[in-house]
Amino acid sequence: MARQTSASGFDNDDIVIATHPHQPSAATFRFPKQSYGTKLRSFQPSWFEKWPFLHYDETNDAVYCHTCLSAHFMKKVNIPTADDSFERIYKLENATVSFKNHEKSACHRAATEIIISLPSTTKDIGNLLSKEHATSKRRNRAAFYHILSSIRYLARQGLAIRGHGEDSDGNFIQLLRLKAKDDDNLSSWMTRKDNSYTSPDIQNEIVELMSSHVLRVIANDLRKSPFLSIMIDETRDCVNTEQVTVVVRMVTYEFDVHEQFLGMYGVPSVDAQTLTTAIKDVFERFNFIFNKLRGQCYDGASAMSGAKSGVARRILEIDPRALFTHCYGHSLNLAACDTMEQIKLLKDALGVSFEITKLLKYSPRREGIFLRLKENLPESTATGMRVLCPTRWTVRADSLASILENFQALQETWQESIEVAHDTETKARIGGVEAQMNTFDYLFGTMLGHMVLRHTDNLSRALQDKGLSAAEGQQVARMSLETLKSLRTDQSYELFWLNVNKKAEELEIGKPMLPRRRKRPRRFEEGEDGYHHETVRSYYLQYYNETLDVVINCIQERFDQPGYGMYSSLESLLITAALQYKHADDDTEALARYKFEMEEQLERVRAFYGDDFDKEKLRGQLVTFSLHFQKNTEKLEKVTIFDLRRYSSSLSSADLVMPATNATSERSFSALRRVKNYLRTTMSQKRFNNLMVLHVHKDYVDSDLDLDVIHDQFVAKSENRLRLFGKANEVQ
Repeated sequence: MARQTSASGFDNDDIVIATHPHQPSAATFRFPKQSYGTKLRSFQPSWFEKWPFLHYDETNDAVYCHTCLSAHFMKKVNIPTADDSFERIYKLENATVSFKNHEKSACHRAATEIIISLPSTTKDIGNLLSKEHATSKRRNRAAFYHILSSIRYLARQGLAIRGHGEDSDGNFIQLLRLKAKDDDNLSSWMTRKDNSYTSPDIQNEIVELMSSHVLRVIANDLRKSPFLSIMIDETRDCVNTEQVTVVVRMVTYEFDVHEQFLGMYGVPSVDAQTLTTAIKDVFERFNFIFNKLRGQCYDGASAMSGAKSGVARRILEIDPRALFTHCYGHSLNLAACDTMEQIKLLKDALGVSFEITKLLKYSPRREGIFLRLKENLPESTATGMRVLCPTRWTVRADSLASILENFQALQETWQESIEVAHDTETKARIGGVEAQMNTFDYLFGTMLGHMVLRHTDNLSRALQDKGLSAAEGQQVARMSLETLKSLRTDQSYELFWLNVNKKAEELEIGKPMLPRRRKRPRRFEEGEDGYHHETVRSYYLQYYNETLDVVINCIQERFDQPGYGMYSSLESLLITAALQYKHADDDTEALARYKFEMEEQLERVRAFYGDDFDKEKLRGQLVTFSLHFQKNTEKLEKVTIFDLRRYSSSLSSADLVMPATNATSERSFSALRRVKNYLRTTMSQKRFNNLMVLHVHKDYVDSDLDLDVIHDQFVAKSENRLRLFGKANEVQ
């Protein structure tokens, strides 16, 4: 108990300061009411829960700060610098405002720190006031968790955190203000002028902690994988900076395949030396071992796949087992482009189609005319027009299909558009497109292109599966090639020819005609005449067969890669092991030959992979594999490398770790354009990379990003933070 007179002259002789603040309940004490204007007001007991430091004086119907009075009576506070905390700190008409202001005052903070740091000799008061401090930390921590969760949400969704100009206009502050409407504690926190922990520097620190936490989880998983593959690609962002994306592929012991994005790295140039250095830096940062690298997958740029000094060659010099595969998605795209370039009829048709989509999609007026006419057609479809993109992998067939489905609406659109066009150039373009669309050659070329691209687009979609390996990609490609080869028959062409003529008749397009026979130059008058088609059917049959031949050959050439040779050896080893028992009973000489071939192929595989496989263990697995097919002879003709997965985990991991495409890198470019757009060009590379990690790895942010861990890492960097927030699971 203590009695004191305040510096302001207020007589505190009746104030009793015990070890605990006096906080009577409504059940035991009737708080007196005072008249304020036309209303009667009284102290509310619920205030004790929000502000535990309140000390109620029943005699004077006054409220004091128990913390500040305790520090003052112990002569721990200089009275001339104290505020009116030693007297009444409230008036009934604005009590809660007074309590909030006092809680944030310098005097109260100083008294709280002093009381909490009291030695053990004054433990009675220290224990009491530590409860108040613990309550204050819990409130501070609850407000800070709102800050953490808001940043996590915005980063996960790829949304801007800061605003343009004033930070108060940004998504982060506005999201906190929205939450504060339902949380008085957060609302009080947001009124702090200092140390509100919402500044851009704090945002960067929190984002970095979250990103590092996600990457640590991913890196730990990658280090457990027996083998790894590397995939990189580059693009330019909106500020003309070369961004290199790094993706690592792994295989678990349960044969689950994962492709993990590790970040974007700004580089000064994209030459082979710089990109190789970037890969080495990533392996060093994440503590990966190059001896685990069994695959590389890049595009066909010379810096990546150059035979003499490309990235693939430089990595192979480090470890020859890191087989290189030119991304099958890029290879298929190039094969389709080669086909369209070599067949003149297709090249012209795609050129006209590209001009159609440009005239329509880049003019709101013409597109409005098209949509109006399309709605008025009796058999209008819901399919709209799609731009014929020359670089996308899987949209060309859809673009040609949209033209064929909206052919009549397009024809009417050109007739109306040419009347409202003003400049002669636009009129000429519209007139040229209209004239080309009314020719049989364009219709035939468009339908033929759609037929071919439909199959290549389906193959491309299948190849983009994250779990697909290079060997499986080859198998899928062979299936697509068989489908294309099946179209090169007279029956298939007859059906296609009938469909084209039926479509031409519906659209009132002119009938097909043979080209005019050219006169032979005089210098070539001697000798036999060249071949001339007698019918239009045979004339267009030549284009049909030539297109299928070219696309089949282009795909075969693009997919016949040196890196696949070892997978072919593995497949040959399996087939030989399976077939050796086919002649076990009736052909001893054939059995001996198969055994010799299996040993020879086994030695070739073991010599390449070295200590990855134990020769004797692998031989035993192959024997088990052979016995399986001895009992299931009907499967002998369908033996592939995939059949070994249940018998050899090491071979299966080496097979699965090699990706078919670099599609994950391409997907990260889409995320890049969401995270770093023209309104967010001033962010640093470090902040951008951290935001990319959180945006790409949404599943990890949802499942593995523990805010308690982030909180403790954040407060551990400063004693002031630790005093303000405490530990996440701190028990008082």
